[in-house]
Amino acid sequence: MTGMLSKLKPSNDFSEKMQSKEYGDDRYPYSKIGYKVHTIMMLILKIFIIFEVIRFCLFIATLYLDYGFIKTMHSYNMMILTFVTRLLIISVVTYLVLVFMRSRNHERSIMVNDFRTRLLRHSLRKRVNFKQHHKELSRKMSDAKSQDKENKKRKSKSSGPSIDDRNTLKALKALIKIKVFVNTRKQLDDQSQLSTQAKAIINLPKDIGVQNKIKDMTQNLDEDLSASSAGRFTFGHFFFTKDYKQVISRAWSSKKDKYYVPPVPKGEESLPKVTESTYSLDVFPDNTEINAQIAYSADKWAETMAKKVSEALNNSKIKCEYEYANINSMLATLNFRIAEDNETVNVDNIPKLLQQYLGKNKVTADSDGNYIRVTIPLQKEHQTQMDMSTLFKAAFNHKDYQ
Repeated sequence: MTGMLSKLKPSNDFSEKMQSKEYGDDRYPYSKIGYKVHTIMMLILKIFIIFEVIRFCLFIATLYLDYGFIKTMHSYNMMILTFVTRLLIISVVTYLVLVFMRSRNHERSIMVNDFRTRLLRHSLRKRVNFKQHHKELSRKMSDAKSQDKENKKRKSKSSGPSIDDRNTLKALKALIKIKVFVNTRKQLDDQSQLSTQAKAIINLPKDIGVQNKIKDMTQNLDEDLSASSAGRFTFGHFFFTKDYKQVISRAWSSKKDKYYVPPVPKGEESLPKVTESTYSLDVFPDNTEINAQIAYSADKWAETMAKKVSEALNNSKIKCEYEYANINSMLATLNFRIAEDNETVNVDNIPKLLQQYLGKNKVTADSDGNYIRVTIPLQKEHQTQMDMSTLFKAAFNHKDYQ
């Protein structure tokens, strides 16, 4: 029977496709160029609005004032406005084509995420204001250079900008160019869930001194990122990529895909068909509807538990984000994505911590380095009942499963 059921199991087409194309956390095709075009489009839109306001003001002025230069300005403004309008149309069409290409690669909530990216980046820049720090340090170093020239003329001791100041200035220049992206896609291991990743990237100069300075300056930048997202994301510490070309901080949030439709197993003609001459399936109670209601309540219960577990873990300095739950008839396994930092999470104390926090026994936890999996026994009212009728129908190719 196990062999028959395994044959009936539908293939995971999405996962196979994504794995064959090697779509991981760092690969969202057309995402970067899509965001660049979105930025250009928004800039052109601002220019269009400015010239449209000027056009309106000049039009009102021509109604009441009969000055030649006003009409000339209105004429020139219309020429510029026509050119900007054409640019806006081109940028919008280009952006929509890229949105289509991104959706073809299974990216979701594209336009919403592009606006979220802009808001997050703007909020972060306003909060940390690296540009102002760079300006002040640059002025300080310029004054130091001027003073050094004066000292050389007077043959006094030189006191130019220090190496630390030079490294800090280069580090601030790299931090000003920080890139932020927000992307949503189905999870490879649970197609019913949508996973949204927020990522901050800083490109590193080759100078080791500057790299070390950036490492020091990004110690608490993840907290600024989390605050800039208004609590939507919890970012992990910045970490160096293997090639030491970038430092990256990530955060995830997860929710159910409202458009997800569970695959229906296909029957095989070679399997025997159930007939009433054998026996009636009415001898087995059909618990399908009851189990569906119980499964729904179990999902809601798991979401409540996930919020409590997430709060307990984050309060214990374990940065992670809840992504999804695996629920069977007796247990709920809650999966939390660990923030990418250089610290190894010790899960040995997590069960005891959660048993005290949740007031439940038999809570277990394990980790593979990327996820923390917390397993909690379901309450009795959330445990599904055995459904022999459905089991026999699926195994023997009943008409409901053809």
